[in-house]
Amino acid sequence: MEASTYTGAATTLSSDGALHLRHLKLLRHLGTGNLGRVFLCRLRDYDHANFALKVVDNDLLSTKKLSHVQMEGDILSMLDHPFLPTLYARLDVSHYTCLLIDYCPGGDLHSLLRKQPGNRLPVQAVRFFAAEVLVALEYLHALGVVYRDLKPENVLLREDGHVMLSDFDLCFKADVVPTFQCTNVGSTKKKRNKKRVMCTCFDGAEQVVAAEFVAEPTAAFSRSCVGTHEYLAPELVSGNGHGNGVDWWAFGVFIYELLYGTTPFKGWSKESTLRNIASSRDVSFQVAEMEEEGMAEAKDLIEKLLVKEPRRRLGCARGATDIKRHPFFGGIKWPLIRTYRPPEVRGLMRKTRSHVSSHVTHRRRRWWWKGLDYILKRNKLGSKYNLISNYTNGNYYHYVNSNKVYDTWRKMWLSEGEEHEAAKKEFLDIFKLLEGTLGDNKPFYGGDSFGFLDLCLIPFYSWFHTFETYGKFKMEEECPKLMAWVKRCMQRETVTKTLPDQDKVYGYIQALEKVVKG
Repeated sequence: MEASTYTGAATTLSSDGALHLRHLKLLRHLGTGNLGRVFLCRLRDYDHANFALKVVDNDLLSTKKLSHVQMEGDILSMLDHPFLPTLYARLDVSHYTCLLIDYCPGGDLHSLLRKQPGNRLPVQAVRFFAAEVLVALEYLHALGVVYRDLKPENVLLREDGHVMLSDFDLCFKADVVPTFQCTNVGSTKKKRNKKRVMCTCFDGAEQVVAAEFVAEPTAAFSRSCVGTHEYLAPELVSGNGHGNGVDWWAFGVFIYELLYGTTPFKGWSKESTLRNIASSRDVSFQVAEMEEEGMAEAKDLIEKLLVKEPRRRLGCARGATDIKRHPFFGGIKWPLIRTYRPPEVRGLMRKTRSHVSSHVTHRRRRWWWKGLDYILKRNKLGSKYNLISNYTNGNYYHYVNSNKVYDTWRKMWLSEGEEHEAAKKEFLDIFKLLEGTLGDNKPFYGGDSFGFLDLCLIPFYSWFHTFETYGKFKMEEECPKLMAWVKRCMQRETVTKTLPDQDKVYGYIQALEKVVKG
């Protein structure tokens, strides 16, 4: 958190200087995991920073799972890394254990994958996410922590588009001895200026020696069979014991799934998947007519990570140090990786002025559209505007949030005939109706912040785009105030209003209706 956040937090603390559960305001439920539930929350006296609160009911857990809760709390307290969560507080209330950590509004990589064509990401996007996950795993292994639960569902996306690993209840700790190892890295002129150069008396050739930091828990050993079955390493499936190599196997499966949309050994059932993993067959790749640049290097890296024998698997001996040197990650300046710009992929939210609508949930939009539809009907526009209803099937929300929305509007705008011209006229009338709510002496509901009216009209942005592009109208001239206001709304950095309860939504509708009527 920023310095101002700590100042706000200081005013929240009790006289004993501790943070208590009563100081937090729970906003909504985010999800449910193996051990407990996660809520979005913020400090009651400081509403400019959101957190995630993981709540575990200890009475519902077995002794073994209680040890997992203790392990997760211990590991979170050790972490200090941009791609790993920060534990701000641990609260023990009655039989509940609550962990206050970072909130990631961008969802997880699994959800992002499902938004992509073919459930797969471009090679450059995979390279970006894999590099950040690799750095996070390197840090964990340097602490002696074996993660054992790497999968897209556990790779969360921060507000700025960078990653954050989550769920550390399946980890185990081992001893690790950091070392500096000397490695020959070639003899280019560029490297001679920066590295120590040695000459041998046998051939007179120059050798460039680089000292590399290696901290890998090679002595780690456990017999527990935990994790997601599609990501389990062969030694973990066999039950003969496993070590740090399970993370590097899972890292290979992780890259494969990002590239191909499925895991490499997936069968028709869990049992068949485990048999495929334990079998002697090597990983196979889907055949494509044309492959992206960098796909060959990605395949080579996956093959070296998915070696059945742990001692021969890339990363098991020297950890991330060897993996970073693979050609797939060529050109990455590892100390500057946090400054890299996230890739341009569908559905990825980044903290920019053009991604404000990513904060809005589908449930919110559904209620906003019901409110807008209600107002149009109360203004006797619902029955009159039957042509629009024909194109939207009476469901504005569905079409505005559909992937085919632009194509649908484009076809309508380019159609000929009196009926289509009338539909265009109806849309323009609606825009002018809304334009009338933005008079200089008629402030809209919500004032200068995001109000209910603001968020109702944000989905109209797609209509504006197609209307102006294909409708042969100059929206800047027809509705200048509305267009300026929409652009201003789309530039807001955060959406601060929370979803109204269902039984209160009509109160918002009534307030909105008063504004529309003036």
